[in-house]
Amino acid sequence: MGEFEEKQPVGGVAFSPDGSLLASAANDHLAKLWSPAAVGKNPATPLATLIGHTEVVRPIAFSPDGKMLATGSGDASIKFWVVADCLVAARCSPTDSLIGHYAYMVWALAFSPDGSLLASGSESHDRQTVRLWDVAGRKLIAFLTGHRGFALALAFSPDGRSLASGGTDGTLRLWKVNDFVPGGGLYNDAKPPLFDFLSTAPFTEDRAIELIRKVGKITGLEMVGTDAIPAKASTAGAP
Repeated sequence: MGEFEEKQPVGGVAFSPDGSLLASAANDHLAKLWSPAAVGKNPATPLATLIGHTEVVRPIAFSPDGKMLATGSGDASIKFWVVADCLVAARCSPTDSLIGHYAYMVWALAFSPDGSLLASGSESHDRQTVRLWDVAGRKLIAFLTGHRGFALALAFSPDGRSLASGGTDGTLRLWKVNDFVPGGGLYNDAKPPLFDFLSTAPFTEDRAIELIRKVGKITGLEMVGTDAIPAKASTAGAP
């Protein structure tokens, strides 16, 4: 038995795939990387401190190859960190941030087995509590609607074909990933319903997305997605 001392409550932990690193997330807005071999040393110090979130950090997950770390926070953002860079710098900043949960805590994160997708879960007034992201493109692929409360737990099946989500609504939901990946099944477009209207002249596509996000933040409602995803029927790439 052993322990590392944190001065704030720890809300998330994760081992790297090879077991050489332990990541932690805490209420002090920080994530940290530790060496499991240092357990028992007094005092044990982190190998790296990850700085960038402005609220408590909860879920933390390594990519399957162990090169990247993802964190979710009460600041409604998901941040990516390059593990090797953080270990060299000791104190590091995120390389990218994903914004899409608006004013809500991100409670859960899960990488697909091949590392190409990241699922995230949060609270939502509109039941769009689970999101699916393209990791390489750093973009939102789909809104998975249905939970009537928080989405607190996420897990991909070993073959990556299914995603399970658990929520405070007392339900466990199972999703077919191919239904939401462009070219992989039925879902081909994650644009908000207001997008076409707001992106017509004199507005641009970037301006449309900005306006939709502002409306969501002001009203507390997420002006994105539908409650009947997949939204378009297609046979392209369907198994």
